[in-house]
Amino acid sequence: MEDKVIKFNKFEKKLFRIQMGNLVLSVILLVSLLGLISKIDDLGQMFYPIVIFLMFMTSVLFIIAFVRVIKYLITYRVLDGVVFIWRSIVVLLTSPIAFAIYYVLVISLILSMASCSS
Repeated sequence: MEDKVIKFNKFEKKLFRIQMGNLVLSVILLVSLLGLISKIDDLGQMFYPIVIFLMFMTSVLFIIAFVRVIKYLITYRVLDGVVFIWRSIVVLLTSPIAFAIYYVLVISLILSMASCSS
């Protein structure tokens, strides 16, 4: 059981770091792309697949965090003080924020591509 707890905690830390990096990347992309989108015509075509991939990654991270919370409630809840779940809760709360930022980016990139083509 100790091996499973250590593995659960290590993956919890990795998931948290990945999501925090994802959130910081989404804010950086939002600030930089919205500032440059009117100046560079091909920016939308270049960054559109990247932003779509990051939206997909955010959705997957949300699902993984949700499954981990369920797994914690079923399996590890009896081990109070050994397994911490707060990182998964933070991932659950920040994933919709990152997804919304990526959604705004996708809409703005689509609108910039549409305005450049006419």
